Amino acid sequence: MSPRSLPTRVMSTPRVPARAFTLIELLIVVAIIAILAAIAVPNFLEAQVRAKVSRGHSDMRSMAIALESYRTDHNQYPLTSWYSWNAGKLPNSYSGNTTTQHDSYYCLTMLTTPVAYTTSLGRHPFWPSPPGSSWPMEGYEYADPYYVAAMRLFPDWANGTYGYKITENVQWRLTSPGPTQMYWSLGLAYDPSNGTVSPGVIIRMGP
Repeated sequence: MSPRSLPTRVMSTPRVPARAFTLIELLIVVAIIAILAAIAVPNFLEAQVRAKVSRGHSDMRSMAIALESYRTDHNQYPLTSWYSWNAGKLPNSYSGNTTTQHDSYYCLTMLTTPVAYTTSLGRHPFWPSPPGSSWPMEGYEYADPYYVAAMRLFPDWANGTYGYKITENVQWRLTSPGPTQMYWSLGLAYDPSNGTVSPGVIIRMGP
């Protein structure tokens, strides 16, 4: 018989039984995942807060440009009825017995209609307010020149005790709540160097 006609023997390898994870190995994997989550989740939340603060600055920068454009056309900044009603600058159909926040919203809408100095006012970046928040509105707050002038009578604000100064060249102020959304911190400027979730409000003054 020739070598080519010899039957070929198929070598079978023995099957190795599958090895399962032990309980200790599973616990180690779960512990590693928990440690990574504990590191990643706070960083993710911090990034969200930083993004919202940046959006607040961006929105107020757009509104600042709109306020200056409005002043160029009308030779004055928008006036709120709460502080300027006696000056007769607003229509009689608009009641003067309203809150400061409603006045702020009304005046800022002047920047969108009938001339669109800005396309949208929107809500502040930390809306909706969480339980326990004392920020009373969903939009940005605007202080007109009359109110800013009155604020100069208070030494704490005028001298910058709370983190910003109301100097003679300041004609208006825009504020947005910070991450804590506490209205009582209106006199405190938000400073992320004290921790991302810190008291205080995001402020822009002009011109």
